[in-house]
Amino acid sequence: MEVRSQEVFDHPVVASRRIIRNTFFLSVADVLNKAMMFVFYFIAARHLGVEKFGILSFAIAFVTMWSVFADLGLGIVAAREIARNREAGRRQVNAALAIKLVSTVLVVALIVCVINLLKFPANKVRVVYICTLFILEAAFTNFFVNVFQGLEKMHFTTLSRIIQVVVLVAGVIILRHSFPRTENYAWLYVGAGFASAAFAWGGVYFLIRPQLDFNFKRWWGVLRQALPLGLSVIFVTFYYWNGTTLLAKLSGDRAVGAYSAAFRIVWGSLFIPLSFSASVYPFFSRLSVSDPQRFVQTVARTLRYITVFALPIGGMGVVLARAIIMLIYGSAYEPAVLPLMILVWWSVFACFSSLFSYYFIAINRPVITTVQSAISLGVNLIANFILIPRFGAVGAALAIVTAELVGFLFLLWQHFLSPLRMKGGELALVFIRVGGALILVMATIRLVGLWNIWVGLGCGIILYITLLFICRIISRSDFGFILTLAKDRKNGG
Repeated sequence: MEVRSQEVFDHPVVASRRIIRNTFFLSVADVLNKAMMFVFYFIAARHLGVEKFGILSFAIAFVTMWSVFADLGLGIVAAREIARNREAGRRQVNAALAIKLVSTVLVVALIVCVINLLKFPANKVRVVYICTLFILEAAFTNFFVNVFQGLEKMHFTTLSRIIQVVVLVAGVIILRHSFPRTENYAWLYVGAGFASAAFAWGGVYFLIRPQLDFNFKRWWGVLRQALPLGLSVIFVTFYYWNGTTLLAKLSGDRAVGAYSAAFRIVWGSLFIPLSFSASVYPFFSRLSVSDPQRFVQTVARTLRYITVFALPIGGMGVVLARAIIMLIYGSAYEPAVLPLMILVWWSVFACFSSLFSYYFIAINRPVITTVQSAISLGVNLIANFILIPRFGAVGAALAIVTAELVGFLFLLWQHFLSPLRMKGGELALVFIRVGGALILVMATIRLVGLWNIWVGLGCGIILYITLLFICRIISRSDFGFILTLAKDRKNGG
């Protein structure tokens, strides 16, 4: 009976409906979160000015970089185990929560020591101390999000982020009328996170009733599974944020402000492809064991959708970079234009890397993602030390794009060495068709943009959607399938 139930659960239509529903919830959560974080950074950037905004961005980046040691990959493994077997996953969650409690306290002490050893100015250290409290909530909130992912209850993630953004919006509206103090924005950032963490904990408790498990023998078993992924997460996080820290030390707060202004825009553009990759991960985890052939087909189809979403981010970002910076931040942030034109390509490669990372985790080869993350971090560090002293924020942007490209190529190479691989010709054809369509779209935006850049953008989007059908990148069946599922859901199917 249990097997039959699982077969129904993984039926193509049922599974696809779940993936679409969870992508929707994750996308709503990400849209709300990134939109309100955008409002937060937008108001903070204009209110504080480039230099003070650079201090705030440095503190958040510095704390985020070290906070990864409170995770250790426990959340990703918990999501995988819950997706496969809920009761076994619950035991994993119990042990992981206890481990996180200990690791979080140790990480806070580590940050306090490191920031003082680096001898940053007192005003920066003060803001870092405030942002250190962010670790206490982020470590658990991110873990709870992974639990919701494994349970395929992404609407809890959406609700927790709605609470966060409500606090942020209310707070930022008040702050914009006060004296511009970096510390006030840091306190708001931390407070909103605690509100989100409290709700997420309530959701997890309602769903699985977790308990702290201090069985050290079980700890070792959990850590042994998680550490390869934990190392990968550590590498990725240091890779994302070390550039901001080095910029602060080597080029000053204004360079950090310009780089962070561009980076935050790019980070916000990733919500749909990354949400979709996260939504299919539990499905990947089951299919890789139960139906390898359909697993490969699902990976190929997912990659096609990711390509359709990701490549326009890079192409249109280059064309619209100046208009976007001027619209959002104003002329004071002119130095952010070129970093933005470069960083949009980091986001493109990050979309593909994210999908392939989930692929390797699903087939129980997380070491591949660990090696890829180490390679990307190594390339990024070397490039940062070479490029930042010479080019400042532009150098940091070039470094992270180079590192992401190298990491993506490594994952792609490893994918084609795997028994569960897609056909190379099919993958190349998707890239060629989408790339060709994008060239025409960019030319249209540029041409019409001579009159009005935003009208040009609208024409470009319409042309791109049309070319997706003409070039058979997206067929009517794709949209028809989605509409059918939506109709079934509406009717309670």
